[in-house]
Amino acid sequence: MRAFSIVILLLAVPLFAQRYDDAITVNVVDVPVYVERFGKPVTGLTRDDFELFVGGKPHPIEYFDVLDEQQAEQQREAAGAPADLARRRLVVLLFHVEAPSHSLQRAQKAAVKYVAAAAATDTLAVATVSAPGVLFIVPFTNDRVAVQRAIATLRPSAARDPFRVATLGVERDIWEEDHPAFQPPAIAGWHVDAAIDMDSVRNDYDNRSLIENLSDLAGRLAPLEGLKEVVLFSEGNGDPAAAYTWAGTQHATIRMHQHYRAAGVILNAVDIGTPRAPGGDALVSGLWAAADGMPDFLTSSFLWSLALDTGGIATFSLPELEKRRRAGYLIGFRAPPGRRSSSIRVHVKNVPLLTDVRYRKAYTLGHETKDEGLFLADALLNDIPQNGVTLDLAVNGTWVAASIPGVELLSYASGQHRLHLDVYFYVFDREQRPVAWNRMQIAVDLEKGREFLSAHPYAMRQEFVLEPGRYVAKALVRIKGTDRVGFERTEFEVKQ
Repeated sequence: MRAFSIVILLLAVPLFAQRYDDAITVNVVDVPVYVERFGKPVTGLTRDDFELFVGGKPHPIEYFDVLDEQQAEQQREAAGAPADLARRRLVVLLFHVEAPSHSLQRAQKAAVKYVAAAAATDTLAVATVSAPGVLFIVPFTNDRVAVQRAIATLRPSAARDPFRVATLGVERDIWEEDHPAFQPPAIAGWHVDAAIDMDSVRNDYDNRSLIENLSDLAGRLAPLEGLKEVVLFSEGNGDPAAAYTWAGTQHATIRMHQHYRAAGVILNAVDIGTPRAPGGDALVSGLWAAADGMPDFLTSSFLWSLALDTGGIATFSLPELEKRRRAGYLIGFRAPPGRRSSSIRVHVKNVPLLTDVRYRKAYTLGHETKDEGLFLADALLNDIPQNGVTLDLAVNGTWVAASIPGVELLSYASGQHRLHLDVYFYVFDREQRPVAWNRMQIAVDLEKGREFLSAHPYAMRQEFVLEPGRYVAKALVRIKGTDRVGFERTEFEVKQ
């Protein structure tokens, strides 16, 4: 987005005496549990119906809740309260673009319908996976138009904003709610990559590459707070026998499961191969439930092997998957002191045979990720509070100014002469669509500015070209090389 000018200002405030490196860490582990019989959720269970074992030993359940999204949404609307950050549901719709085009297009159509009917409380992202890795087309957002457009094209918007949170007006106009049924492969003059005949690259299908890319995705999702799920759309033609006889693939699968457990992410898979009778997978899944560890023979055994140990399932129907995960339970507990990882087992008392209980089988504390872009975009789009950097935001006309206490910057020095800042400014309109944005990369010279910063804040200003109307300005600041992030938002009006 073009802007008229960028100005760095220094403004006066009293000296801060506060320490900025104080932190309290509470290691709480959330375990979503899904109880099913013949593919249908078992409802009405209470805390007393569950037993929890950590490291093979009985462990108290310190938090219990029912994951009924429809009921939860109605309660929040009645109370006028926002969704609890830790209880929000984050869903990545992940398309394996090396699948045949006809299968992929069928998955796209189903996903567009799913988004149109999804609960308002669901926060969705769209991504693709191929040999080079996972590419996010749009990060986690409640903007259904942006999500549906991303599914239909499987390409980022032409609007080159830093976090890919914006779509151009012409792109949005095509995908408004009254848009006719999704017809691949063309949108806004582009040809969809997924419509290209992929048969020529079928021989390059590499199970191990897919597994490793899925594993990397878990690391990228780890810093996000909420109930995290990935829905993988793939034909799943991998040979499970080969997967578990070739040591390299077997070890990669085990590592992938460990990463998903550590990140608290559930991997579900939808087999987009040859269509089968509706509801068949639910029936067969229930018949196999008594023999834990047996796959649904109507779905890909390869996809089943990927999903099982994360607490997920493999189906060939997106509506069936949504029905089976819509209702569940959430168990929370404090990790035993000094134990960074351990096994988890959940037992449900007094349930009949052929009842299937799905949950994460282990946990690991502490997550590392090399890609902070998804985390930063989530904070910006969904107004996630940050306490790593003290940030003040003010607007004067069309100027947006963000400032950080100078003594706070000095406290982060740790012997360095410079601090490098990533600064993001965004302006959203009344429909919560980004209309202006800019990124600054700033090097703060602490030695030359030490005396001034000891008594003044460090401020950054950006002027945007805006039509008259009401807006929301958002600023996000990250100190590069650290996990310190600051976020602030404010509403303002541009008058005639």
